[in-house]
Amino acid sequence: LNESFVNLETVNMHMKTKIMEADPIQSSLRSTIDNLRHEIDDKIRDYDTKIEDLKEKEIEYVQRIDQQCVQIKCLTDEKSVLEEQFGIIKREKCDSESVMED
Repeated sequence: LNESFVNLETVNMHMKTKIMEADPIQSSLRSTIDNLRHEIDDKIRDYDTKIEDLKEKEIEYVQRIDQQCVQIKCLTDEKSVLEEQFGIIKREKCDSESVMED
C-alpha cells in the first residue's frame, strides 16, 4: 500500500510538472488566438468598408446609366422629329420640283 502511495505521488508530481510545462504553451496559444481574432476583426471591418464603398459606386453607376438612358431617349425623340421634318422637306421639295416640271 505504501508503495502504491509513493507511485501515486510520483504520478501526481509528474502531472503537476506537465501542467506547469503546458501553462506557458497555453498562454502563448491564447495570445496567438487573441491576435488572430483582432486581425480577423480588422479584416472584417476593412471588407465592410470596401463593401460600402462598392455599394456607393454601384448607386453612382446606376444613376449615370439612368441619366444616359434619359439622354438616349431624348436624342432618339429628337432624331425622330428631325427625320419627320426632313421627310416633310424632302416631300415638299419633290412636290415643288414636279410642279416646276409641269
